Amino acid sequence: MSALHHFNVLDDAAVDILRRMTTVQKFAVARDIWIATRHSIENRLRFEYPHWGAERLMPEIARQMERAEYYPSATELAAYLHTS
Repeated sequence: MSALHHFNVLDDAAVDILRRMTTVQKFAVARDIWIATRHSIENRLRFEYPHWGAERLMPEIARQMERAEYYPSATELAAYLHTS
C-alpha cells in the first residue's frame, strides 16, 4: 500500500503579501499562528478530556503541535499588516 500525501500550498496573493513583509512581520505572524494553534489544541483537549491533568495534557499538546499545519490566506495576512 502506498501512503497518500497531501500538500498545502499558499495561494499567489498570500505569497505576494509575504514577499512584501519585513522579517520582523513574518516572525510576528509565525508567533501568532503558533500561539493560536497551541491554544486551540489545548482548549479542544481540555474539552474532550476534562479529567486529564497537566502531566497527560502537556505531552499530548506537544505531540499534536508537531503535526500541526497552518497556512494563512491572503486575507488573513493583509488583515495582519493593517493591525500591526
